[in-house]
Amino acid sequence: MSGYWGSRAAATDRRLAALAAFEAVTGDFRTIFEHAQPSFKNNYMYMAGYTDEEAFDRELSARMPLGDLVRDITCPVLYGIGEFDELTRLEQALASYERIGAPKEMRVYENEFHPLGGVAAEVFRFGAEWIERALNGEFAEPGRDVRHYVHHDGRTTDGTADSTWWLGTVPAEIADHRRG
Repeated sequence: MSGYWGSRAAATDRRLAALAAFEAVTGDFRTIFEHAQPSFKNNYMYMAGYTDEEAFDRELSARMPLGDLVRDITCPVLYGIGEFDELTRLEQALASYERIGAPKEMRVYENEFHPLGGVAAEVFRFGAEWIERALNGEFAEPGRDVRHYVHHDGRTTDGTADSTWWLGTVPAEIADHRRG
C-alpha cells in the first residue's frame, strides 16, 4: 500500500518533492477487496482493526479510492505497474494517472502482475535513480507526461503505456475521464 499512501501524502503535503510508486493501488478498491484473493481484504481488515466486513466496507473501504485527490499532487510522479496487476486494473491505473496535473511518468511492464517479480530488480533501481534525478530538478517542467510500455524482453514502446492487446482502443475508464 506504499504507492497508495505515497499518492495520498503527495496530494496533501507539499513537503514531498517527488513520488516514485510501483504497484500503487489507485483504482476503485472493489478490485483489491472483491476480486483479488480474499487474503488481501482479510489482512487489511485485520490491520485496520475490523472484524465486521459490512462495517469495513461502509466505513473504510468506500472512502479509500484516491479519485480526484491525485489532481492535488504537485511534485513529479513516477508510477509503474504490471500489465496484469490483480489489485488495480491497468485501465484504472491509467485513468488515475491522467488526472495528475504535475509532471509525471508511467511505466507499464508487459506480462507482469502485482509483485512485478520478473522485473523487480530493474524497477526498484530505476525508481531510486528516477527519484535522485527528480530531486535534482530534472522532471519539473509543467505538462511533462512521459509514458513507456516496457516489453518483457527489455525493449520499450515510448509515448504510450497502453497494453499492446488493447489494439488501439481506449478503455471506458480512460475515455470517460478524457470526456469529462
